[in-house]
Amino acid sequence: MYESDNYVHVLSITGSYITFRIMTFAWMTRWLFLNKDLIPLPFFTVGSIGLAVMTAMNIVLFYRLLKSDFFLAMPPTEMNKID
Repeated sequence: MYESDNYVHVLSITGSYITFRIMTFAWMTRWLFLNKDLIPLPFFTVGSIGLAVMTAMNIVLFYRLLKSDFFLAMPPTEMNKID
């Protein structure tokens, strides 16, 4: 499917995206909900809405990353099986 250097590059990009985007936002969401009693309600509300919007954006960006790096790199016969 890939040359070995390109495959390692794609996996490193995907791994860093999961580590620095998805896991970071998961940790921030966890922290926000564990400490909601210590945070004033307006700040908690704004933080929750902001994290929800950013998480939705990260999911869309992750889909686009997977689509461009994995699905578009497949031969056309394999692409037809996915659709």
